[in-house]
Amino acid sequence: MPQNILKYQQITVMKIFQILFTIFIIFQPSYSLYSSSKHVIALTTETFDDLVVKTDDIWIVEFYAPWCIYCQNLAPEYVQAANVLKGVIKVGAVDADIHKELSARYGIRGLPTIKIFAANKIEPEDYKQARNAKQLIEAGINAVKDVILNRLSANDRYSFLESASTEVVELSDQNFDEIVLNSNDTWMVQFHAHWCGHCKALEPHWNAAANELKGKVKFAKLDGSVNKVKANEYGVTAYPDIKLFLPNRLTPIEFDGGRTSKDILTWINEKLEEPVVELPSEIVDESSLRKACEDKELCLIAFFPTLIDCSASCRYTYIGTLKTASDRFKKYNWGWTWSAIYDQPDLQEVLNVDGSDCPILIAADYKDGIYAAYHGKFSEEGILKFLRNLANGNELLNYILKGDDFPEIYTVTPWDGTDGIQEENIYDKDEL
Repeated sequence: MPQNILKYQQITVMKIFQILFTIFIIFQPSYSLYSSSKHVIALTTETFDDLVVKTDDIWIVEFYAPWCIYCQNLAPEYVQAANVLKGVIKVGAVDADIHKELSARYGIRGLPTIKIFAANKIEPEDYKQARNAKQLIEAGINAVKDVILNRLSANDRYSFLESASTEVVELSDQNFDEIVLNSNDTWMVQFHAHWCGHCKALEPHWNAAANELKGKVKFAKLDGSVNKVKANEYGVTAYPDIKLFLPNRLTPIEFDGGRTSKDILTWINEKLEEPVVELPSEIVDESSLRKACEDKELCLIAFFPTLIDCSASCRYTYIGTLKTASDRFKKYNWGWTWSAIYDQPDLQEVLNVDGSDCPILIAADYKDGIYAAYHGKFSEEGILKFLRNLANGNELLNYILKGDDFPEIYTVTPWDGTDGIQEENIYDKDEL
Protein backbone atom coordinates (compact mmCIF):
# COMPACT_ATOMS: atom_id res chain seq x y z
CA MET A 1 0.00 0.00 0.00
CA PRO A 2 1.47 3.42 -0.96
CA GLN A 3 2.81 5.36 2.00
CA ASN A 4 0.62 8.42 1.28
CA ILE A 5 -2.55 6.31 1.34
CA LEU A 6 -1.53 4.69 4.63
CA LYS A 7 -0.75 8.09 6.16
CA TYR A 8 -4.11 9.53 5.04
CA GLN A 9 -5.98 6.50 6.43
CA GLN A 10 -4.20 6.87 9.76
CA ILE A 11 -5.20 10.54 9.95
CA THR A 12 -8.80 9.67 9.06
CA VAL A 13 -8.96 6.98 11.77
CA MET A 14 -7.58 9.45 14.32
CA LYS A 15 -10.26 12.02 13.39
CA ILE A 16 -13.04 9.42 13.68
CA PHE A 17 -11.75 8.34 17.09
CA GLN A 18 -11.59 11.98 18.20
CA ILE A 19 -15.21 12.59 17.15
CA LEU A 20 -16.45 9.43 18.89
CA PHE A 21 -14.55 10.31 22.06
CA THR A 22 -16.09 13.83 22.07
CA ILE A 23 -19.59 12.34 21.67
CA PHE A 24 -18.89 9.92 24.53
CA ILE A 25 -17.81 12.74 26.83
CA ILE A 26 -20.78 14.93 25.93
CA PHE A 27 -23.32 12.32 26.96
CA GLN A 28 -21.75 11.51 30.31
CA PRO A 29 -23.81 12.41 33.42
CA SER A 30 -23.60 16.16 34.14
CA TYR A 31 -22.01 17.59 37.24
CA SER A 32 -21.13 21.08 38.39
CA LEU A 33 -17.56 22.34 38.21
CA TYR A 34 -18.27 24.71 41.08
CA SER A 35 -20.33 22.69 43.55
CA SER A 36 -17.57 22.95 46.15
CA SER A 37 -16.99 26.70 45.75
CA LYS A 38 -18.63 29.09 48.20
CA HIS A 39 -18.17 32.18 46.08
CA VAL A 40 -19.08 30.98 42.57
CA ILE A 41 -22.87 31.20 42.48
CA ALA A 42 -24.81 28.70 40.35
CA LEU A 43 -27.21 30.63 38.10
CA THR A 44 -30.23 29.15 36.34
CA THR A 45 -32.79 30.29 33.80
CA GLU A 46 -35.26 30.79 36.65
CA THR A 47 -32.96 32.82 38.94
CA PHE A 48 -30.84 34.75 36.42
CA ASP A 49 -32.98 37.87 35.96
CA ASP A 50 -33.74 38.33 39.67
CA LEU A 51 -30.12 37.86 40.76
CA VAL A 52 -28.23 39.47 37.89
CA VAL A 53 -30.28 41.68 35.56
CA LYS A 54 -32.69 43.33 38.01
CA THR A 55 -30.13 44.17 40.69
CA ASP A 56 -27.43 46.83 41.03
CA ASP A 57 -24.80 44.17 41.67
CA ILE A 58 -21.89 43.79 39.28
CA TRP A 59 -21.60 40.23 37.99
CA ILE A 60 -18.97 38.22 36.17
CA VAL A 61 -20.76 35.22 34.64
CA GLU A 62 -19.26 32.17 32.97
CA PHE A 63 -21.25 29.95 30.62
CA TYR A 64 -19.68 26.50 30.78
CA ALA A 65 -20.25 22.76 30.41
CA PRO A 66 -18.88 20.13 32.80
CA TRP A 67 -17.44 18.03 29.95
CA CYS A 68 -15.59 20.98 28.36
CA ILE A 69 -11.85 20.53 28.91
CA TYR A 70 -11.20 24.27 28.55
CA CYS A 71 -13.87 24.98 31.19
CA GLN A 72 -12.18 22.47 33.48
CA ASN A 73 -8.84 24.22 32.96
CA LEU A 74 -10.44 27.59 33.73
CA ALA A 75 -12.27 26.43 36.90
CA PRO A 76 -9.45 26.85 39.48
CA GLU A 77 -8.59 30.32 38.10
CA TYR A 78 -12.27 31.29 38.16
CA VAL A 79 -12.67 30.13 41.77
CA GLN A 80 -9.54 32.07 42.77
CA ALA A 81 -10.92 35.24 41.18
CA ALA A 82 -14.27 34.71 42.94
CA ASN A 83 -12.54 34.35 46.30
CA VAL A 84 -10.68 37.64 45.82
CA LEU A 85 -13.72 39.55 44.52
CA LYS A 86 -16.15 38.34 47.20
CA GLY A 87 -18.18 41.14 48.75
CA VAL A 88 -17.28 43.49 45.89
CA ILE A 89 -18.29 41.75 42.69
CA LYS A 90 -20.46 38.67 42.37
CA VAL A 91 -19.18 35.76 40.33
CA GLY A 92 -21.60 33.28 38.81
CA ALA A 93 -21.66 30.27 36.52
CA VAL A 94 -24.31 28.92 34.15
CA ASP A 95 -24.31 25.31 33.00
CA ALA A 96 -24.96 25.92 29.30
CA ASP A 97 -25.92 22.28 28.71
CA ILE A 98 -28.81 22.50 31.15
CA HIS A 99 -29.88 26.11 30.65
CA LYS A 100 -29.93 26.21 26.86
CA GLU A 101 -32.58 28.94 26.72
CA LEU A 102 -30.38 31.27 28.76
CA SER A 103 -27.36 30.44 26.61
CA ALA A 104 -29.33 31.18 23.43
CA ARG A 105 -30.51 34.49 24.89
CA TYR A 106 -26.92 35.71 25.20
CA GLY A 107 -25.70 34.18 21.94
CA ILE A 108 -23.33 31.66 23.50
CA ARG A 109 -21.52 29.81 20.70
CA GLY A 110 -18.33 28.62 22.35
CA LEU A 111 -17.39 27.40 25.81
CA PRO A 112 -16.31 28.78 28.12
CA THR A 113 -17.78 32.23 27.45
CA ILE A 114 -17.54 34.95 30.11
CA LYS A 115 -19.70 38.06 30.21
CA ILE A 116 -19.60 41.05 32.55
CA PHE A 117 -22.91 42.50 33.70
CA ALA A 118 -22.09 45.98 35.00
CA ALA A 119 -23.10 49.41 33.67
CA ASN A 120 -25.24 47.89 30.92
CA LYS A 121 -27.15 44.82 32.11
CA ILE A 122 -29.10 44.47 28.85
CA GLU A 123 -26.01 44.21 26.66
CA PRO A 124 -23.26 42.75 28.87
CA GLU A 125 -19.62 43.14 27.97
CA ASP A 126 -17.78 40.15 26.50
CA TYR A 127 -14.69 39.21 28.48
CA LYS A 128 -11.82 38.86 25.98
CA GLN A 129 -8.72 38.84 28.17
CA ALA A 130 -6.63 35.87 29.23
CA ARG A 131 -8.40 33.15 31.19
CA ASN A 132 -6.59 33.56 34.47
CA ALA A 133 -7.48 34.94 37.90
CA LYS A 134 -5.32 38.05 37.53
CA GLN A 135 -7.03 39.23 34.34
CA LEU A 136 -10.49 38.34 35.65
CA ILE A 137 -9.88 40.42 38.79
CA GLU A 138 -8.59 43.32 36.69
CA ALA A 139 -11.71 43.14 34.50
CA GLY A 140 -13.85 43.26 37.64
CA ILE A 141 -12.04 46.36 38.91
CA ASN A 142 -12.52 48.08 35.54
CA ALA A 143 -16.22 47.20 35.65
CA VAL A 144 -16.54 48.92 39.04
CA LYS A 145 -14.89 52.04 37.60
CA ASP A 146 -17.26 51.99 34.62
CA VAL A 147 -20.31 51.78 36.88
CA ILE A 148 -19.11 54.63 39.10
CA LEU A 149 -18.29 56.91 36.16
CA ASN A 150 -21.55 56.01 34.44
CA ARG A 151 -23.53 57.13 37.50
CA LEU A 152 -21.85 60.53 37.53
CA SER A 153 -23.14 63.35 35.36
CA ALA A 154 -20.97 64.31 32.39
CA ASN A 155 -19.68 67.41 34.21
CA ASP A 156 -18.83 65.39 37.30
CA ARG A 157 -16.92 62.85 35.21
CA TYR A 158 -14.81 65.58 33.66
CA SER A 159 -14.11 67.09 37.07
CA PHE A 160 -13.21 63.69 38.43
CA LEU A 161 -10.65 63.08 35.70
CA GLU A 162 -9.82 66.07 33.51
CA SER A 163 -11.77 68.77 31.76
CA ALA A 164 -13.29 68.01 28.38
CA SER A 165 -10.84 68.11 25.52
CA THR A 166 -11.16 70.19 22.38
CA GLU A 167 -8.44 68.07 20.75
CA VAL A 168 -10.81 65.24 19.72
CA VAL A 169 -11.99 65.49 16.10
CA GLU A 170 -15.48 64.31 15.13
CA LEU A 171 -15.36 62.04 12.08
CA SER A 172 -18.02 60.89 9.63
CA ASP A 173 -18.27 58.55 6.66
CA GLN A 174 -17.75 61.56 4.41
CA ASN A 175 -14.59 63.05 5.96
CA PHE A 176 -12.86 59.93 7.34
CA ASP A 177 -10.56 59.22 4.38
CA GLU A 178 -9.54 62.84 3.89
CA ILE A 179 -8.77 63.49 7.55
CA VAL A 180 -7.26 60.14 8.61
CA LEU A 181 -6.14 58.03 5.65
CA ASN A 182 -4.78 60.90 3.54
CA SER A 183 -2.94 62.39 6.50
CA ASN A 184 0.72 62.18 7.41
CA ASP A 185 -0.26 62.18 11.08
CA THR A 186 -0.79 59.31 13.53
CA TRP A 187 -4.44 58.95 14.54
CA MET A 188 -6.19 57.21 17.41
CA VAL A 189 -9.79 56.64 16.33
CA GLN A 190 -12.56 55.59 18.70
CA PHE A 191 -15.57 53.98 17.05
CA HIS A 192 -18.39 54.66 19.51
CA ALA A 193 -22.17 54.84 19.77
CA HIS A 194 -24.10 57.70 21.36
CA TRP A 195 -26.14 55.22 23.44
CA CYS A 196 -23.13 53.18 24.64
CA GLY A 197 -22.53 53.34 28.41
CA HIS A 198 -18.93 52.13 28.15
CA CYS A 199 -18.24 54.84 25.58
CA LYS A 200 -19.58 57.50 27.93
CA ALA A 201 -17.37 56.16 30.73
CA LEU A 202 -14.37 56.22 28.40
CA GLU A 203 -14.94 59.82 27.23
CA PRO A 204 -13.06 61.73 29.98
CA HIS A 205 -10.13 59.30 29.74
CA TRP A 206 -10.11 59.72 25.95
CA ASN A 207 -10.10 63.50 26.28
CA ALA A 208 -7.33 63.42 28.89
CA ALA A 209 -5.13 61.24 26.66
CA ALA A 210 -5.79 63.55 23.68
CA ASN A 211 -4.66 66.56 25.71
CA GLU A 212 -1.56 64.74 26.94
CA LEU A 213 -0.47 63.64 23.44
CA LYS A 214 -1.30 66.93 21.70
CA GLY A 215 1.21 67.51 18.90
CA LYS A 216 2.29 63.87 18.84
CA VAL A 217 -0.87 61.83 18.14
CA LYS A 218 -4.24 63.07 16.94
CA PHE A 219 -7.45 61.73 18.50
CA ALA A 220 -10.83 61.31 16.83
CA LYS A 221 -14.25 59.76 17.33
CA LEU A 222 -16.73 58.30 14.88
CA ASP A 223 -20.28 57.35 15.85
CA GLY A 224 -20.50 53.92 14.24
CA SER A 225 -24.22 53.61 14.91
CA VAL A 226 -24.76 56.58 12.58
CA ASN A 227 -21.77 56.33 10.21
CA LYS A 228 -22.17 52.66 9.36
CA VAL A 229 -20.09 52.62 6.18
CA LYS A 230 -16.77 53.11 7.96
CA ALA A 231 -17.81 51.04 10.96
CA ASN A 232 -18.57 48.10 8.65
CA GLU A 233 -15.42 48.65 6.61
CA TYR A 234 -13.28 48.22 9.72
CA GLY A 235 -15.28 45.33 11.16
CA VAL A 236 -16.68 47.17 14.17
CA THR A 237 -19.21 44.95 15.96
CA ALA A 238 -19.04 46.29 19.54
CA TYR A 239 -18.42 49.66 21.16
CA PRO A 240 -16.10 51.24 21.97
CA ASP A 241 -13.69 49.92 19.33
CA ILE A 242 -10.35 51.76 19.18
CA LYS A 243 -7.82 51.61 16.35
CA LEU A 244 -4.44 53.22 15.75
CA PHE A 245 -3.86 54.52 12.20
CA LEU A 246 -0.23 55.07 11.26
CA PRO A 247 0.78 57.25 8.29
CA ASN A 248 0.68 55.48 4.91
CA ARG A 249 -0.77 52.34 6.46
CA LEU A 250 -4.34 51.43 5.51
CA THR A 251 -4.63 48.55 7.99
CA PRO A 252 -4.95 49.92 11.54
CA ILE A 253 -3.56 48.40 14.73
CA GLU A 254 -6.27 47.09 17.06
CA PHE A 255 -6.20 48.65 20.52
CA ASP A 256 -6.06 45.98 23.24
CA GLY A 257 -5.11 48.03 26.28
CA GLY A 258 -7.00 49.28 29.32
CA ARG A 259 -9.53 52.09 29.32
CA THR A 260 -7.98 54.67 31.60
CA SER A 261 -6.05 57.65 30.23
CA LYS A 262 -2.86 56.17 31.69
CA ASP A 263 -3.51 52.84 29.97
CA ILE A 264 -4.12 54.58 26.64
CA LEU A 265 -0.94 56.65 26.93
CA THR A 266 1.16 53.62 27.86
CA TRP A 267 -0.20 51.57 24.97
CA ILE A 268 0.36 54.30 22.37
CA ASN A 269 3.90 55.02 23.51
CA GLU A 270 4.75 51.33 23.32
CA LYS A 271 3.34 51.04 19.80
CA LEU A 272 5.17 54.12 18.54
CA GLU A 273 8.48 53.03 20.03
CA GLU A 274 8.33 49.40 18.94
CA PRO A 275 8.21 47.97 15.41
CA VAL A 276 4.79 46.73 14.28
CA VAL A 277 4.23 42.97 14.47
CA GLU A 278 1.55 41.41 12.29
CA LEU A 279 -0.84 38.75 13.55
CA PRO A 280 0.80 35.28 13.29
CA SER A 281 -0.31 33.78 9.97
CA GLU A 282 -1.75 30.35 9.25
CA ILE A 283 0.31 27.81 7.31
CA VAL A 284 -1.78 27.38 4.16
CA ASP A 285 0.97 26.51 1.68
CA GLU A 286 4.75 26.27 1.41
CA SER A 287 5.21 29.98 0.64
CA SER A 288 3.34 31.02 3.81
CA LEU A 289 5.67 28.93 5.98
CA ARG A 290 8.77 30.18 4.22
CA LYS A 291 7.59 33.78 4.47
CA ALA A 292 7.10 33.40 8.22
CA CYS A 293 10.23 31.41 9.03
CA GLU A 294 12.89 31.46 6.33
CA ASP A 295 16.04 33.36 7.34
CA LYS A 296 14.84 33.51 10.96
CA GLU A 297 16.94 32.42 13.91
CA LEU A 298 13.94 30.56 15.32
CA CYS A 299 10.63 29.53 13.81
CA LEU A 300 7.79 29.46 16.36
CA ILE A 301 5.07 27.10 15.09
CA ALA A 302 1.87 26.52 17.06
CA PHE A 303 -0.48 23.61 16.38
CA PHE A 304 -4.10 24.17 17.48
CA PRO A 305 -6.93 21.63 17.90
CA THR A 306 -9.54 21.10 15.21
CA LEU A 307 -12.80 23.06 15.39
CA ILE A 308 -14.46 19.88 16.65
CA ASP A 309 -12.43 20.14 19.87
CA CYS A 310 -11.91 23.90 20.00
CA SER A 311 -14.51 26.49 18.92
CA ALA A 312 -13.70 29.65 16.96
CA SER A 313 -13.67 31.57 20.26
CA CYS A 314 -11.24 29.04 21.69
CA ARG A 315 -8.95 29.27 18.66
CA TYR A 316 -9.01 33.08 18.75
CA THR A 317 -7.87 32.86 22.38
CA TYR A 318 -4.88 30.72 21.37
CA ILE A 319 -4.02 33.04 18.45
CA GLY A 320 -4.28 36.01 20.81
CA THR A 321 -1.83 34.34 23.21
CA LEU A 322 0.55 33.73 20.31
CA LYS A 323 0.16 37.37 19.20
CA THR A 324 0.96 38.59 22.72
CA ALA A 325 4.09 36.43 22.72
CA SER A 326 5.20 37.74 19.31
CA ASP A 327 4.71 41.32 20.52
CA ARG A 328 6.80 40.70 23.64
CA PHE A 329 9.69 39.16 21.67
CA LYS A 330 9.50 41.35 18.54
CA LYS A 331 13.14 42.46 18.97
CA TYR A 332 14.31 38.92 18.24
CA ASN A 333 14.71 37.62 14.71
CA TRP A 334 11.99 35.01 15.21
CA GLY A 335 9.22 33.92 12.86
CA TRP A 336 5.66 33.15 14.02
CA THR A 337 3.00 30.96 12.44
CA TRP A 338 0.37 28.31 13.23
CA SER A 339 -1.57 25.39 11.79
CA ALA A 340 -4.63 23.35 12.68
CA ILE A 341 -3.67 19.83 13.71
CA TYR A 342 -3.77 17.27 10.86
CA ASP A 343 -3.55 19.97 8.17
CA GLN A 344 0.22 19.47 7.76
CA PRO A 345 1.01 15.80 8.50
CA ASP A 346 4.57 15.87 7.10
CA LEU A 347 5.44 18.92 9.18
CA GLN A 348 3.93 17.25 12.25
CA GLU A 349 6.00 14.13 11.58
CA VAL A 350 9.36 15.92 11.49
CA LEU A 351 8.41 17.77 14.68
CA ASN A 352 6.99 14.65 16.37
CA VAL A 353 3.57 16.26 16.93
CA ASP A 354 0.36 14.24 17.11
CA GLY A 355 -3.27 15.05 17.94
CA SER A 356 -2.84 14.44 21.66
CA ASP A 357 -0.27 17.26 21.90
CA CYS A 358 -2.62 20.13 21.03
CA PRO A 359 -2.24 22.95 21.61
CA ILE A 360 1.54 22.89 21.37
CA LEU A 361 4.27 25.41 20.51
CA ILE A 362 7.44 24.37 18.66
CA ALA A 363 10.61 26.48 18.47
CA ALA A 364 12.61 25.21 15.49
CA ASP A 365 16.08 26.16 14.27
CA TYR A 366 16.17 24.92 10.68
CA LYS A 367 19.78 25.98 10.12
CA ASP A 368 21.07 23.69 12.86
CA GLY A 369 18.28 21.10 12.52
CA ILE A 370 17.14 21.24 16.17
CA TYR A 371 14.01 22.26 18.03
CA ALA A 372 12.32 22.52 21.43
CA ALA A 373 8.67 21.88 22.31
CA TYR A 374 6.39 23.52 24.87
CA HIS A 375 3.82 21.01 26.14
CA GLY A 376 2.40 23.00 29.07
CA LYS A 377 -0.84 24.93 29.41
CA PHE A 378 -1.20 27.27 26.42
CA SER A 379 -1.49 30.36 28.60
CA GLU A 380 0.25 33.70 28.39
CA GLU A 381 2.19 32.99 31.58
CA GLY A 382 3.40 29.56 30.46
CA ILE A 383 4.27 30.56 26.89
CA LEU A 384 6.18 33.68 27.95
CA LYS A 385 8.19 31.73 30.52
CA PHE A 386 9.13 29.16 27.85
CA LEU A 387 10.20 31.92 25.45
CA ARG A 388 12.18 33.79 28.10
CA ASN A 389 14.08 30.60 28.85
CA LEU A 390 14.79 30.19 25.13
CA ALA A 391 16.03 33.78 24.84
CA ASN A 392 18.23 33.42 27.93
CA GLY A 393 19.61 30.04 26.92
CA ASN A 394 17.97 28.23 29.85
CA GLU A 395 15.74 26.21 27.51
CA LEU A 396 17.73 24.10 25.07
CA LEU A 397 16.78 23.03 21.56
CA ASN A 398 17.41 19.40 22.42
CA TYR A 399 15.39 17.58 19.75
CA ILE A 400 16.74 16.76 16.27
CA LEU A 401 14.67 17.61 13.20
CA LYS A 402 14.02 14.83 10.72
CA GLY A 403 15.37 15.96 7.35
CA ASP A 404 17.59 18.83 6.27
CA ASP A 405 14.99 21.32 5.05
CA PHE A 406 11.32 22.25 5.29
CA PRO A 407 9.17 19.14 4.83
CA GLU A 408 6.47 19.01 2.15
CA ILE A 409 3.79 21.57 2.97
CA TYR A 410 0.27 20.99 1.67
CA THR A 411 -1.97 23.68 0.25
CA VAL A 412 -5.02 23.84 2.51
CA THR A 413 -8.15 25.95 2.77
CA PRO A 414 -7.49 28.90 5.11
CA TRP A 415 -9.64 29.10 8.22
CA ASP A 416 -12.53 31.53 7.67
CA GLY A 417 -12.72 32.55 11.34
CA THR A 418 -16.02 30.81 12.12
CA ASP A 419 -17.10 27.72 14.05
CA GLY A 420 -18.14 25.97 10.84
CA ILE A 421 -16.33 22.74 10.11
CA GLN A 422 -14.59 23.26 6.78
CA GLU A 423 -14.43 20.73 4.00
CA GLU A 424 -11.69 18.23 4.72
CA ASN A 425 -8.30 19.05 3.25
CA ILE A 426 -7.34 16.12 1.00
CA TYR A 427 -3.64 15.91 0.33
CA ASP A 428 -2.24 15.14 -3.12
CA LYS A 429 -5.49 13.85 -4.59
CA ASP A 430 -3.75 12.81 -7.81
CA GLU A 431 -1.37 10.59 -5.90
CA LEU A 432 -4.21 9.05 -3.86
